[in-house]
Amino acid sequence: MGIFLNRSTRTFRDSEVALLTERLPVFAALHALDLKARAPGFSRSPMSTVQGATPLRQPGTPAGLWPDLSPRERGLVTLVLAGHPTATIAERLGITTGTVKNHRRRIHDKRDITTERALFLQVFEHPAGG
Repeated sequence: MGIFLNRSTRTFRDSEVALLTERLPVFAALHALDLKARAPGFSRSPMSTVQGATPLRQPGTPAGLWPDLSPRERGLVTLVLAGHPTATIAERLGITTGTVKNHRRRIHDKRDITTERALFLQVFEHPAGG
């Protein structure tokens, strides 16, 4: 379960904060039940715990998404979406971590975003098939 709260243009109103505060015990109870129901040795993620391990599933990016990115930038975004850290991305692409950071900055500039979360949102908000 994930809850994301985002406000980029204005702060949350007092009534919105009060509503979230009122509902927080429900989320806490669901979380507690989830933890109680898990078997010993349960892992939250199917991924290996080894740093930089290959995820079991590669993310798919919709066709036509980010036509302004170069093939190298699209490849880097795919690795970012798969959860790879900068050092692993650099190793996989055969470039330095500084170059990865430069690519990320250019991607953010081209997409007019400031966070990786915004990349994920663009994937989820992209119309299917277009």
